[in-house]
Amino acid sequence: MYKNNNWVLLNKNKSGGLGYGSKKWTIKTITEEALKYKTRSEFKKKSVGAYNSAIKFRIMDEICLHMNTKKIIHWTKELAHKEALKYDNFADFFKYSIKTYRVAYKLGYLSEITSHMKKTERKVISYWTKERCYEEALKYSTRNDFRKKSGSAYERARKTKILDEICSHMKTKFK
Repeated sequence: MYKNNNWVLLNKNKSGGLGYGSKKWTIKTITEEALKYKTRSEFKKKSVGAYNSAIKFRIMDEICLHMNTKKIIHWTKELAHKEALKYDNFADFFKYSIKTYRVAYKLGYLSEITSHMKKTERKVISYWTKERCYEEALKYSTRNDFRKKSGSAYERARKTKILDEICSHMKTKFK
């Protein structure tokens, strides 16, 4: 009707539709676009429309054959042990081969494959010495205040069984 009345038609779609939609991504154009990239992640990052269309058309594997893919290693106990033998201490093994560590831990053979490594003892040096706990406790008049306002000192004193000794100056509810 509008066309017959010499109106200038802006919309190509039926009445109520906006603009003109054409299929930009065909299998041919998606394939050509994919050839520009070396990895799937680069393809996805730089050409989202083509990437999503490839998924929609279910042609992703076919058009990405030329791309570099990471080799997926299926860790066996033997492969994990071979990897662990590269390290003489646990810290380096954990730092440089975290994937092997996680797999071995999850599958329950971590201690077995790391048995050759040097064991280092970790000394826990606490800030809260007996003297510091005592000095901190002097700031409070009740154990409850000490616990609430300096929880770490309170816990250290409790765990080292000196809490009663350093709180002897404090008031108690039951006097």
